[in-house]
Amino acid sequence: MNDSFSKSLWDEYYAKVYGYFYRRLDDKFLVEDLTAETLNDFFLGSKNNSVQYLWGIARNKLYGFLRQKYKEKLVHLEDEDSLLVDFGQHYGSHYLEKIELLKECVSQQLNETDQEIVSLSIQEDFNSRDIASKLGINDGNVRIRLFRAIKKLKSKCKQIWLTDRSYD
Repeated sequence: MNDSFSKSLWDEYYAKVYGYFYRRLDDKFLVEDLTAETLNDFFLGSKNNSVQYLWGIARNKLYGFLRQKYKEKLVHLEDEDSLLVDFGQHYGSHYLEKIELLKECVSQQLNETDQEIVSLSIQEDFNSRDIASKLGINDGNVRIRLFRAIKKLKSKCKQIWLTDRSYD
């Protein structure tokens, strides 16, 4: 349990975190639930009592809720209306060509380890700690390498996505 736990601190953070969720969501009960979950995780989950840690928890709770909400909507649409199909089988050839060009650019610009870091982070949604344990390197090193790899790919591969061959 967090050593700095007190009712006054709970009340102070409750108002701030509640406001954070309230400005982003339109369901009062959901806002209350997310606020309580966030503060419980903050006060009961870790010895880390920094305000940045609290806001990180709140942000992750919000993103997790939004991911789940939109995932459920897509599944709901697929079940009821049969509007959604297996997207992997129905991509346009232009899009698939761009994806292949991007993959080629990534393989040319990054070494194997950096490719694996980018893949695990973006495609598998791993955090730096999980990537570090999987690859056997320091999680701080993972964050630095990921930042540098993405920066490099933005400068070297961005043009592939921006060009439209149909107008050539």
